[in-house]
Amino acid sequence: MTSSDFIALILGASQQELSHVSECLSPWRVVTGDLANGSDGDSLPGRPGLIVVYAQKAEKETLAICERLRGAPETSSTPILLVIGRYQIAQAHDVKRMGYAGFIMTPFDNEQICNRTEECFGISPARSSESPNVSPFLGDAKQQDENVP
Repeated sequence: MTSSDFIALILGASQQELSHVSECLSPWRVVTGDLANGSDGDSLPGRPGLIVVYAQKAEKETLAICERLRGAPETSSTPILLVIGRYQIAQAHDVKRMGYAGFIMTPFDNEQICNRTEECFGISPARSSESPNVSPFLGDAKQQDENVP
């Protein structure tokens, strides 16, 4: 498996945010889901190895999105990285309680998101470009919970 086969699903990002996170997660394949239509990546070209969720203005919306992802068989054990602003820290803690989830605060750069995905989930776009053995299937969420800070 090459790093370009690794799928990062991005949800809730504006065009500008999507452009930025796509650049930061290069060389991973970035796909988006449409939250407005309830499409959380229903028609993905494969199972995502990482889901990046941008926090919504209403905390309940963010939690509902993450609960739907945890309830779907194809994303139940996929790591979730929540992108939050300075005043959305409560959302991050609620999502982390769901297991196998972490967060990053905006603004962030390439190095920060690489470090955060490595720290939380043991995966990194920077490292995957050097190592073709990156697996998009990171195991059962219950096994991974102890690694989440």
